Amino acid sequence: SPRVPERPARSFVVESEPSQDNAGVTPLGFRRAEKCFLLWGDSHAMSIAPVLDELGKQHRIAGLQLTHSAFPPLVKWRKRGDLVSNFELQKRWSESALQTIQARSISKVFLVGCWDFYEPSILPQAVSDTVGILRNLGIETIFLQDVPIGPDDPLRAFGLFQRFPALNPEPLRRCPMVSGAFLGLPSVQIVDPAPLLLSLTPQEAASAYIDDDHLSDDGARRLRPLLAPYFRKWAGN
Repeated sequence: SPRVPERPARSFVVESEPSQDNAGVTPLGFRRAEKCFLLWGDSHAMSIAPVLDELGKQHRIAGLQLTHSAFPPLVKWRKRGDLVSNFELQKRWSESALQTIQARSISKVFLVGCWDFYEPSILPQAVSDTVGILRNLGIETIFLQDVPIGPDDPLRAFGLFQRFPALNPEPLRRCPMVSGAFLGLPSVQIVDPAPLLLSLTPQEAASAYIDDDHLSDDGARRLRPLLAPYFRKWAGN
């Protein structure tokens, strides 16, 4: 029977600490380059760091990673179902990103998060406020939509499917769309990974995910065709 793929490692699980004055950033890409981008977001941002790191090295563009689980790349937010927010901690988080942007003269920011995890009633305003601040700094924003949702244990579900085709696994499915909060905002590019990931075979999906909604390193690299054009354009400017 076909071999069940091993669970790939996640190489860029980096928890910046928003409660400290210096939250800390992790270098990505070609370290000595003058051009620099920022990857800002929660654990979903950690998931795509490998492909951004590789594209930065290939095109000689530096990058920085500012990520913390359950901390979206927004100036204010609230988790879905929560009644209150820690605005002081959120302020520190956004200030860390803005200080990093200004200190390194960053011109491109990737906003990546598990968008469905946050309170939808305040998301549009939070997005507008965040993008407005970045736009005033002359920043181009690249927004990555949620990746499709899969089984809780994709390795087991899709691996068993290879051995027992009758046990058809739960297919990947789209997350609720939140791109409407970003549509029409100046200086925002929207990247939707869903069509590419939904086209994966069960064998490919088994290695592309580590759980129901986090990409593995292999899954991140599958987004290269969507993200490479931005790096080619930046390298040519």
